[in-house]
Amino acid sequence: MKSLAACSNWIDRPAQWESLQNVLAKGRVRISFWGSRLIEVEGYSSSIFLLNFARRVHQASYAHREAQDLTSKERLAGVEIVKSLKKFYEMADGQLDKTSFVTRLFIVVWNLLFLPFTIYFRYVVARSIFHHAENNFLTYTPQKFKEKFGSGTQNLTQLVGLYAREYVKNPLGIVAKVDALAMSIKQL
Repeated sequence: MKSLAACSNWIDRPAQWESLQNVLAKGRVRISFWGSRLIEVEGYSSSIFLLNFARRVHQASYAHREAQDLTSKERLAGVEIVKSLKKFYEMADGQLDKTSFVTRLFIVVWNLLFLPFTIYFRYVVARSIFHHAENNFLTYTPQKFKEKFGSGTQNLTQLVGLYAREYVKNPLGIVAKVDALAMSIKQL
């Protein structure tokens, strides 16, 4: 039986992201006795902590945004991984009400002990990880953007949507739309 923990290490290798996305597509999330969110996949041994994996995805997205070394397929696979993680968090949120009294008690005690941290983290940081990771996977330097999509700005709003103003103002990066990236792959 394959180990899910070993598969989670594929996040360090962009060429494996499509395989990782296929594994995550079969996954489900459960709440542990202590209140942690765990990803499990049938046919794989072990489970992984959702929060830790989300952090690793965010770190990988940032590193590759800086390096600008991803192909279009790898960028889309990264976005799909982020979407899977969003789905897992939504599933876990729905399961919290169904946990045992003891588990809910652990969660309440934890929240009361670390009230400022947990409220800030749960509602701001955890959700913003996904936004930043997705944008990191879709961000190009101006030079790479011109190489990929052309130098004409007539179709710029179709490519970058709300980020069109940042194309001119932000020298660090341009965030492409997912559908524009998907269209560029189909044209290959």
